Amino acid sequence: MKPKSLLLIIGILIATMMILSSCGSKSTDKTAEAPMEMMNTMAMDSIETDFTLPLDNYQLESDEMRYKIEEYLLTLNNKLNIEKGHYAFGDMDGDMISEIVLFIQRQPDDVNDPGYLQVYKFIGGNYVLIDSISMNYDNTNYSMEIGKISDDSYGIYLSNQVGSQAGITYGYKLQDGKLKSILNPKKINLFSVSTNNGIEDIDGDGILEFSIYTIDPETSEKNTKDADKILLWYKWDGLDGGFVVQRDWVMQFGSINAESSRVGMMAIENPQPKPGELDYIKDLESNMSQMTKQDVVDSLDKHLKAMQGEATYKSLDVSTLFNRYFKDFSFDVVFERYGLSQDRLNDIEYLNREKVLASESDLKNILIKNLNQGYKLIIDNGRYFYQIDYDRFLGKFNDNITNEYRSYLRIMGREVSNPHKKNNFAAIPKSRLADRLTEIERFRLTYSYSNKLGSLLTLYEHYLDTLLYIGESKNTFDAGGSFIKESKDELILIAETYKDSYFADVISRLINLVDLTTNKVITEDIRREISYMIP
Repeated sequence: MKPKSLLLIIGILIATMMILSSCGSKSTDKTAEAPMEMMNTMAMDSIETDFTLPLDNYQLESDEMRYKIEEYLLTLNNKLNIEKGHYAFGDMDGDMISEIVLFIQRQPDDVNDPGYLQVYKFIGGNYVLIDSISMNYDNTNYSMEIGKISDDSYGIYLSNQVGSQAGITYGYKLQDGKLKSILNPKKINLFSVSTNNGIEDIDGDGILEFSIYTIDPETSEKNTKDADKILLWYKWDGLDGGFVVQRDWVMQFGSINAESSRVGMMAIENPQPKPGELDYIKDLESNMSQMTKQDVVDSLDKHLKAMQGEATYKSLDVSTLFNRYFKDFSFDVVFERYGLSQDRLNDIEYLNREKVLASESDLKNILIKNLNQGYKLIIDNGRYFYQIDYDRFLGKFNDNITNEYRSYLRIMGREVSNPHKKNNFAAIPKSRLADRLTEIERFRLTYSYSNKLGSLLTLYEHYLDTLLYIGESKNTFDAGGSFIKESKDELILIAETYKDSYFADVISRLINLVDLTTNKVITEDIRREISYMIP
């Protein structure tokens, strides 16, 4: 036998013996020895991680899952900027199933691309685009949250960058499968001078709030970067506006000084007169040089509130005296016989004349006293009543009060000095009413946190009601409910002239609703719908 053949036979025998030996040995497979807990873990790890539809935010907690979800989102729109996180999902219509919302950033080289906000709904086992709206050429999005926006409504807030440092906030809800705006920029300031604003539930009630940074209207700094700012947190009002739930001052370094610090009024050893008393104003005037503007405002406002509370009683007192002396004469006869007028009854120099109301000294004295205290007598429809003479206090304290309070006194004073209605008709032209409405709208946008906003919006409601329905000599609608042509034309002109105002939208809505009726007449349903828009 050749050596090579022998070696081959020996090799085969050795291999065969090793195989037979291994068949009788104990297994050394570590998997077989692993505890049950480890087996379960290994089994879970062996399953390929994947997401399920419909989506929810919990699936984003895994990086691997997030990657796969973002791949899926790109199949919905391949222009989505994943790196910037331009997506959100959550329930927007209360059906407990998440919608997907995508912000599609505009392409800078395409002048016809304004950017879009798209909403996808889970239908038939997949997500389907149901609405897409323009994003107004905003630069990009930096914040987007879906959640509850009121006790019984769901929606989305998003903040987009405009310019290099500023932002603007939008709010939408789903209505009949379409994105409906819930924030009207004519009613609420949505512009933020910084992109550090936020969207979150700040008070723990489960409802989202949103914030903006605005320049403090009281700052004297002209440079936006160096000016003091206010951080305003808003909650949706359920209509198309919002109300401030939190206000924080953001003071720039070095801007805090004696004027801006909110120190209290200096203690005075002698007992101070009470708000509402004549000496209170004299005392305030003598001490205001040692007070901050806000201190002056706080003190003056206490006085005006006290005066408002006393106005009804003073009105009753003066009416009683007029009736005592002139009960046998009509209103017009009294004024003609005694040469009286509203202006003269509010003129202290005239009332101090010896022959004026010489036989009615107690009436004369109470008229003079009330004028000195800061009231103004109003005569309308045969009635006498007192209102606060806001112009007088504005003149006294103009340089020592905040811009906010100065604006408030100016608006209120304009109405007292020249009422918009008299004898159930408009007393000023509609164009001037429109100017007054514009002024209040400007106040609302600038001082949305003001505790005077409520009273001004009540005045706004009266102004707008007069603008829509009442003229200087005749009403807007005839007895049958049809537009009087001249009145309609005037409203159309005002809406065009003040097209950027909120009340212009109300005018247009009123005209459209009436024109859509069969007989082109105003109905109670139309009046009701318009009233919901005010203020």
